[in-house]
Amino acid sequence: MTQETKDLQDKINTKKTPSPTPKTTVTGFGFAMAMMMDMICCLLVGLSIGLLVQKFWATSALVVAGFGLLGGIAGLFSVVQMGLHRGAK
Repeated sequence: MTQETKDLQDKINTKKTPSPTPKTTVTGFGFAMAMMMDMICCLLVGLSIGLLVQKFWATSALVVAGFGLLGGIAGLFSVVQMGLHRGAK
């Protein structure tokens, strides 16, 4: 092997080794925003499913309210899980 190929092989090997990633800390505002977005997304998914069910099967508005309630419960469950996992770190 020539010196150029050895240098090239060394460069390739240094690129292949993973560099240590810095640990990022989530600020309180960022964590609160993530919790809020998670709650809103779960609620919107529940309401969307309720609206689709109402549209295709011509059900009452209670179905939309029920799926909205299920989406809210799922969002609360997710927020509690996020809070528990953050406290464990």
